[in-house]
Amino acid sequence: MCFWSTAVRDGTPKRPGQGCAPTPDSIVQTHHSYRFFCWATERGIGYAAEVTWPVLESCQRYLYQYRKPNGEPLTSRTQRTTLQPLQVWFS
Repeated sequence: MCFWSTAVRDGTPKRPGQGCAPTPDSIVQTHHSYRFFCWATERGIGYAAEVTWPVLESCQRYLYQYRKPNGEPLTSRTQRTTLQPLQVWFS
């Protein structure tokens, strides 16, 4: 099992009735982490040691160029919210 599979499994907020209700912040964090994990897996990056600064820059370019199903780009806030935890985690 690759690192990302473990991180998604262990980082998923618990549902109500499973010990604690997820907070809005934990749901957003998990959603954005999952977006990165999917992006990284598509590019053959499965472990944290494989994430370099150029990889994060590539992710940033991907987010900038990404279009939602309605054709609109992601807002700068969504891009920032996705990247900030990754920059801290991998710095």
